Amino acid sequence: MTAADWIILAGAGTYLAWTVTPNWYRAGGGKAFGIPLPSYTFNAWRGTTMFAALAAILAIAWLGLRLGGVRIGGAVEPKVIDLILGAAGLLLTILGLVLRPTTGLGEASASWALPVAIVFALLWAFGALWTYRERRSSRSSSAVDGSGFTSRARP
Repeated sequence: MTAADWIILAGAGTYLAWTVTPNWYRAGGGKAFGIPLPSYTFNAWRGTTMFAALAAILAIAWLGLRLGGVRIGGAVEPKVIDLILGAAGLLLTILGLVLRPTTGLGEASASWALPVAIVFALLWAFGALWTYRERRSSRSSSAVDGSGFTSRARP
């Protein structure tokens, strides 16, 4: 496992563990007929962040499969899938700030755990980008003695 793979595992794994924290969204509160109403908090398994949590599960599973030697057919590079899952997790988490879930108590507002989750999603996406860039740099080759020809053929 490379350092980038460890970052993907740490970012996606921490993100997944963080999804059960109950303070991603807050709904309710206020008063009705002069009676104070309680507020409720919700975890990540609502709205767009639910799909980011599912992407984290897929990212961890895919990392294990990729490191185990599983390859998919077609023109898609295996590390591109890491990049797609990391970017999707980050985008869906950021969208969670804008597209907040609606509950029986009205629209929920973002709470303190959602910005922390964005940091975990950034870490996960950074690891995926680093993995992707490692793949690209390993495929590039240098010119042989300034001739303009490369030392190895491209696949």
